[in-house]
Amino acid sequence: MVEHRFSKLKVFLCHASGDKEPVRVIHGDLARTGWVQPWLDEVELLPGQRWRDSIQEALREAHVVAVCLSQRSVAKEGFVQREISLALDAELEKPFGTIYIVPILLEPCPLPARLREFQAVEIFKPTGRIKLLEALARRALSLGIGHRPTPGEASTSPLDGEQYVWIPPGDFFMGASPGDEEALIPEFPRRRVTISRGFWIGQTPVTIRGYRALVPATTSVSVGTESPDALQLPMVAVTWSQAASYCALVGGRLPREAEWEYAARAGSNEPRYGPLDEVAWYAANSNRRLQPVGGKKPNPWNLYDMLGNVYEWCDDWKEFGAQDWDSDEEVPEYRMIRGGSFIYPPVGSRASNRGWCSPDRSHEDLGFRVVLDAEPLRVASFAGRS
Repeated sequence: MVEHRFSKLKVFLCHASGDKEPVRVIHGDLARTGWVQPWLDEVELLPGQRWRDSIQEALREAHVVAVCLSQRSVAKEGFVQREISLALDAELEKPFGTIYIVPILLEPCPLPARLREFQAVEIFKPTGRIKLLEALARRALSLGIGHRPTPGEASTSPLDGEQYVWIPPGDFFMGASPGDEEALIPEFPRRRVTISRGFWIGQTPVTIRGYRALVPATTSVSVGTESPDALQLPMVAVTWSQAASYCALVGGRLPREAEWEYAARAGSNEPRYGPLDEVAWYAANSNRRLQPVGGKKPNPWNLYDMLGNVYEWCDDWKEFGAQDWDSDEEVPEYRMIRGGSFIYPPVGSRASNRGWCSPDRSHEDLGFRVVLDAEPLRVASFAGRS
């Protein structure tokens, strides 16, 4: 376990005076996380203090120096250039791989030559804030700062308002469950799989509400939209590319099949994580209608609708034989889908059931959920806007 030596991550905001407005926004976002202590001169300096001495002291104490850059500041001479020089000198004393200098592009602009070896974050892009906080989270964890989530702990994304659940790394058996008489040929052979890194996954399939938050021009989903809970219906009738594009907007991706099944099983080797009618919407209990998310019991990792309601796109291509799950010799025609649906019989609502669909097709019972490869700190705390 990492020793807790600091209560908050100290981040020095290096910037030109002409960039105060966007830097104030960054300062506010960081302060609201609860685990970042941003340093901004106009906030920290008291009347009568020597600003030059105070800034140098704050630089020495900083865990991270965020260099905020714009077209104006890149070409400007003055104290901002001296701050960069001091930060570069301090960076030479840090252990290899330490995230210490983080260039933040406030707008499209060239990166100064002496900062080009550091990956910059484009804060003006939709995922810029998340990218910045992922970097700060990694630095915080190295110092023993921040909150490590437990399996099944949920947090809200500041981008789409959707809930995400932490899935820990681990091993499991993928494929047909022992004694499952409904198992089909594509579910064999059963094999041990290692999930080497934890990840966040949508607590439910992406909802119409979440999708429209980032894709406002979305047309109404034709099935079930007369329901008063329409915005909590899963977003369906999207192609694989549309689903993948939405994932990219929130800084994520579609789950791989192994990740999906690992999350669905939540440590169980049973075909389902509970009695069928308690955990899944399927043809016989759904009135053959799409249902709002979260209407059935979650699995042990607090995930809803992993079985039934809607099939879900996965990142994987369909292989041509059950013995070739790892083969990449040919490019298949289909992407994999998982989970069963409200118009499908119970055989589909099992953790190991595998389906596939042409990536350019969309269906009224096919949705998706997002995976976020974030450092294990609360997603909600990333922007303090849950």
